[in-house]
Amino acid sequence: MQQLNLNFSSEANYYNTLHDNGVDLSSDKILVQLFSSITEKETLQEIAEKILRVTPNATLIGSTTAGEIFEGRMHEKSTVLAVSIFKSTTISSAYCEGIDSEVLGEELFKLLYHDNSKCMISFVDGLQHNGEIFLSGMNKHNSSLVPISGGMAADLMSFETTYTIYNNVVFSGGAVGISLSGDALEAYQDYNLGWRAIGPTFTITKSCNNVVGYVGVNG
Repeated sequence: MQQLNLNFSSEANYYNTLHDNGVDLSSDKILVQLFSSITEKETLQEIAEKILRVTPNATLIGSTTAGEIFEGRMHEKSTVLAVSIFKSTTISSAYCEGIDSEVLGEELFKLLYHDNSKCMISFVDGLQHNGEIFLSGMNKHNSSLVPISGGMAADLMSFETTYTIYNNVVFSGGAVGISLSGDALEAYQDYNLGWRAIGPTFTITKSCNNVVGYVGVNG
């Protein structure tokens, strides 16, 4: 497996990065994950089409963000690509739209799961869906305990519209995902929150699902 990360600036920039690293541009073993805080749908569509012109058989998934991290620095209004080039791994992909977060998760999992699936990556609309309920739906039939990673789409803290991306389709209100399968593939899962407690301790006194209603200061 080969991993390349780049801050997308043009079709030529993408082509040159892959070409200079000896990537077979016609391969169907390429997974491109796109992260962008650009929230203009037409612009995102154009970027996706440029990527697919260079790598027409690649699988492209992505989401809008609250900012991108590239080479240890935060960026805004940029597009960061994580390009994974596999040798024998099979990439399966799908997207779903719907209003019920749990049902959406269930449907996406059923579309992605195979007997030899080793891991899944999924992105879901961050304003119209509850991520915890969505993940619960994905795990409802996950008897094989396939690791699932991913995140929720954002829109640079404007809280208006978030987008997920599936190849050349840019849409709201749904989710996108991929599964990786292969006898030679080994997948591991880890996380690092890195939070530090500051200020007074609060108690949540009223909430509904993931929406906090009231908080009070302890003591």
